[in-house]
Amino acid sequence: MKLKQALPIAIAAAFALAASANAQSPSMRMDVPFPFLAGNEVLPAGVYQVKVDDQFHRLLIEPHEGGPIRALPFASGITERKQANAWDGVLQFQKIGERFVLRAAFRAGHVEGYYLMRSKAERELAKGAAEGETATVSELR
Repeated sequence: MKLKQALPIAIAAAFALAASANAQSPSMRMDVPFPFLAGNEVLPAGVYQVKVDDQFHRLLIEPHEGGPIRALPFASGITERKQANAWDGVLQFQKIGERFVLRAAFRAGHVEGYYLMRSKAERELAKGAAEGETATVSELR
């Protein structure tokens, strides 16, 4: 009788582990050549480990040299790119005034990407400046 009760619990646990394993994609290593606004914080140019966390709908950014991990929430909806451009993981930036702002992330092998929620700092920056060029940074291989 106890075996019949334990089997559904074991199956449910196996599905939960599989779902959490798939929730986070492999990290991407990005060399961002300019300082940029990520959420409410300006991050320096440098190499970052970036991971899409589907389970909690956020982008995780960690300096390659170590340091605090930043968790940036996704906005609702997705963006797309052409299939021909889907080979590499990419971060997309928008220049506002003199500052680049992290706007979207694409995983390698996926045409769908995620817009990031606009932070208070980004909204403040946008009040006094026009949007400029878009820049993309591809993952290092």
